[in-house]
Amino acid sequence: MSSPAAKSTPAAQEKALEVLRLSFLFRDVPGDVLSQLLSYFETRSCQAEEPVFLEQEASEYVYVILRGSVEIVKYTSQLGRMQRIIIFSSGESFSELSLLTNSNHSTSAFAVEDTELMQLHRDVFLQILKKFPKVGLNLLRNLALLNRQVLHEKDQIDSYKEGFLQPNPHLTRLVPFAFVEQYQVIPLRYQNGLLLVGLRDPHNMAFFKAFRAQNPDINLKVCLIGERDFQHLKKSVSTLYTGHSVVLQFERKTAPDLVPHTEDTAPLVRLQSSKNFGIFPEDILQKILDLSVQKRFRSGELLYEAGQTSEHLYVILQGEIELRAQLPQGGSRHISHCPAGDMLAEISLILESPHNLTARAVRESQALLVSKEHFYQLLEIPRFILAIAERLAKRLQRSNYLARNQQEQKIHFDRLPALADLIPHHLLRRYKMIPLEINDQVLTIGSVDPDGECLFPILQRYVSQLRVELVTITEAVFQECLSAMLRFPSSPQAHKTNPESPIHRPSGDVVREIEGLVHTAARLRASDIHLEMQKEGMIFRFRIDGQLQEALEKVSLDTGRQIINRLKILAKLDITESRMPQDGQILMDAVPGTSISAMRLSLVPTVFGEKAVLRLHKGDNSLLPLDLLTPNRQVVLKLREIVEAAEGVVLIAGPTGSGKTSTLYAMLASLNRSDTNIVSVEDPVETVIPGITQIPVHEEIGRSYDAILKHILRQDPDIIMIGEVRDSRSAQIAFEAAVTGHLVLTTVHATDSLSALPRLLELGVPFHTLSSGLSAIVSQRLLRCICSECKSSRAITARESKILERMVPRHQIPSKLAVGNGCDHCRYSGYYDRIAVFELWQKSPRIHQQLLKESRMPEIIEELRNDGFQCLMEAGLQLVLNGLTTLEEVLRNCPKPPY
Repeated sequence: MSSPAAKSTPAAQEKALEVLRLSFLFRDVPGDVLSQLLSYFETRSCQAEEPVFLEQEASEYVYVILRGSVEIVKYTSQLGRMQRIIIFSSGESFSELSLLTNSNHSTSAFAVEDTELMQLHRDVFLQILKKFPKVGLNLLRNLALLNRQVLHEKDQIDSYKEGFLQPNPHLTRLVPFAFVEQYQVIPLRYQNGLLLVGLRDPHNMAFFKAFRAQNPDINLKVCLIGERDFQHLKKSVSTLYTGHSVVLQFERKTAPDLVPHTEDTAPLVRLQSSKNFGIFPEDILQKILDLSVQKRFRSGELLYEAGQTSEHLYVILQGEIELRAQLPQGGSRHISHCPAGDMLAEISLILESPHNLTARAVRESQALLVSKEHFYQLLEIPRFILAIAERLAKRLQRSNYLARNQQEQKIHFDRLPALADLIPHHLLRRYKMIPLEINDQVLTIGSVDPDGECLFPILQRYVSQLRVELVTITEAVFQECLSAMLRFPSSPQAHKTNPESPIHRPSGDVVREIEGLVHTAARLRASDIHLEMQKEGMIFRFRIDGQLQEALEKVSLDTGRQIINRLKILAKLDITESRMPQDGQILMDAVPGTSISAMRLSLVPTVFGEKAVLRLHKGDNSLLPLDLLTPNRQVVLKLREIVEAAEGVVLIAGPTGSGKTSTLYAMLASLNRSDTNIVSVEDPVETVIPGITQIPVHEEIGRSYDAILKHILRQDPDIIMIGEVRDSRSAQIAFEAAVTGHLVLTTVHATDSLSALPRLLELGVPFHTLSSGLSAIVSQRLLRCICSECKSSRAITARESKILERMVPRHQIPSKLAVGNGCDHCRYSGYYDRIAVFELWQKSPRIHQQLLKESRMPEIIEELRNDGFQCLMEAGLQLVLNGLTTLEEVLRNCPKPPY
């Protein structure tokens, strides 16, 4: 609901004025002007978790937070969930960029708590900028700061893209510019009598002959460059040649005379036809001309240098200006070319700071120079302020868009093995970089740390014949790429195999066989590997997103037995025992080069031999924070409320593979503080969490759940985690600990949170103990997400509509449902990654009474319904309506409600 802010009570108006003073938009605005501005605002109330706006919605308002806080989130296809970007609190504003650029929202905004907003409609906001220059100046300063910050961050990566082949101005004496044009050659680096040049045509013997004639004592080293790189480098290096010739030909270094603009009538016409100034009315353009002087710059002449005090605004009338950034190791790097109609140095003037880039004329150029004092006079013109604000906002959005594209770069995993021999593998692992592709002699390198000082000399040593571009990748993407590169042989013969036919390979290197198997599983994001003995040989199956998928590759029975024996050795099991089941654990040292920290091995005898199942664990890298377990913010808030309880049993119910352990670890991580003693008993310890005392169960030596739990209460724990309540004794000790003032986190195998109560009764926990010791029960399932790469929609069927009508209000049923068509990204399944769906409830006073009275389940369920309880099926259907998963996935995984 929205209402005019001016109609609120005097106290509310004073509060609103106080908040406006905190906002950067209205900072230092006089009180009488603020009171006038307040009349333009509308107030809007949002309940916790209510969206303020959603991604791709049209932008209509600028928001100022009056009370509460707002979370800006973005749906990340790789995670299949919302990821937090920033939280804004009282006094902060947002959504200005989308308004200024007249674009849709690229993120979503949700109220974190009950929040009250002040909002300005787009048209009103633009009128305020025109009517009150002070507001526009505040906006300009903020946009300028953001632009400078983005430029600095982008500079850290871009410096490697072009710094690798940075032309040296001193080399212009060795390779004349006539050579550059005639032979398409670029001088790059000179060291120890060896000159490195970039050459378009290495077979052009005329160049070598001409070069030796001029430099008989210098040896050449050649690297190939493509047409695109040559043209780009030629543009950069041409200024160095021109500057060199200027120094030789002109002894005086005085600047050209300043020419009054009134002597030339062309500038007005040029400004009117330019993209940046064509939007100004003629009277404002004339004022810009009145406050400026005209200056001509020779090709290669400096306009200003990085670090100099900013004294002028430059408006380019003719020619082209190059902007370059200084490199820490010396030299400079190309940033951009500014054509006629562009302006320079506005950010430095707005921030009153030195230039951070160097500007030099690429060719004969002409510009208007507006002094600092006159620039501030122009900033008194609202239309001028708005034009610069729109320009800076568009530049920001363009930078964000390019960075986003870079992070989401498509990686062709099948091409990686062909690049395996470029750089030694131990260097790839050590410095966390990976060659991604070669295109037109440009090698793209993905790096987890592109700012690392060691990358440059390594690339220079091993791939100096190629142009290198660096892009940022995450740790997970690096591990996936490394696994893909090392899994398959890179020889040409290896790629001739038909991928559609099963491969029966003879016995070979079993160690490499296992390593390749694990690397493949890591690349496919598998949670389990099944090695099954069949009559025709051993087959491999991977559980990916909860579904088993069989690999095309098979091995002989003999190789299969060798693999099983090798796994037994790694897990320190008895290799002579094949008639009885065995369990063990393999540590990460056995299979380096993946993100997997350990593998839990289970062996059982079958008709044709032993079957092995490997459960893969990724260690602390796989730990999700509590906030990212689900995109449903209401559920996250309830989970936080549950784990912050001082005492009681928090029970997580669900079948095997439903994500219980991940949720349990997320809860532990959120509670892990230096003033809290947390002790866990697990079978086995799947993830080591620093700061928590984790005790593994070892039944063979008598270290059972029962034996450990009796002793840990003497360790003065604040929080106890029990891996699983599996018998009456562990259930009894868990509830006894809860009654004595401890918080106990544990899991139980049960269908849902409601069936967990009968399960506890079966384990011998009486009703009176449940009523006093139970704190909350959580149940969950993992549902496959629709693949974002091939996501589309189709019309809902009559059957689906009837299913939804049973649990969803009729007006919420859509006409279309989201589906995945299948693509390379999702291996043509239509699904990629998984998302958790929860049902949970806390023990309320009414539930406490029901347990004391030993009420039947229907009565307990009725009380839960009165408290707003939502079952797994209902929560899953909400994800269907939100387009995150499919109805088939919910019906397959979520149990029907027992009422």
